[in-house]
Amino acid sequence: MKISWKSYNLELVRPFVIKHGSRTHQPTLIVCIERDGIKGYGEASAIHYYHVSVDLFESVLGKYKDVFEQMSWDTPAELWM
Repeated sequence: MKISWKSYNLELVRPFVIKHGSRTHQPTLIVCIERDGIKGYGEASAIHYYHVSVDLFESVLGKYKDVFEQMSWDTPAELWM
């Protein structure tokens, strides 16, 4: 199994405005899991007011990349056991 990721700073169509401020871009991480030529994708967006950043995501993924790639599982439920 392989895992890879890439960060993007996605431009919003219109500014997003809430009490905590406004933004015109959304930092996002796209993750790809590949096994036997089949790929699955997921995304995670940074959330400033929860102190969750793309850098944090990348740090955790990098730390556990080798462990994850050595795992063997067939269903998502097995991954969480």
